[in-house]
Amino acid sequence: MKHEPAAFKHDEMRFSHSDGLIRKTVFLGGKLGTVETTAVAAPDVLERLHNRSTITDKQHAAAVAWATDYERGGLSVAVCASYGGSVSVGVEAEPERRRAAKERFRRGYAAMTGRGASLAWGVIIDNHELKHWPQSTAYVSERLREALEELAEAYG
Repeated sequence: MKHEPAAFKHDEMRFSHSDGLIRKTVFLGGKLGTVETTAVAAPDVLERLHNRSTITDKQHAAAVAWATDYERGGLSVAVCASYGGSVSVGVEAEPERRRAAKERFRRGYAAMTGRGASLAWGVIIDNHELKHWPQSTAYVSERLREALEELAEAYG
């Protein structure tokens, strides 16, 4: 079943859904174009790497713990509405569990050196495939394993 808005201006996107695909019609550079993406969530990259034995059980457990601390610490982007005045919450008002999660996450990030930290972030937090980096997949895979080993040591 297709769903399309009644009006379409040259500067807005139009979405249509069919067969699990999302088709976006966009106007860029004076031309109309179509971008297709899947409506089904992509499988977790970290889980696939673990299932293929690219990363060890210890590295996988550290990565999952790091991602959990990221969520518990409230470090992800939050969208909220503002209704006027601002409310500031001091560190004293923050629950101890949340502060501890933030601190563990930051220590884990600091433990990963060089490019490995950004690779780990991309795979664990943003769910990016290894093939999305400009270097060879073998190189990226090796840097990721090194970063996850450092992360595993930091998490004990």
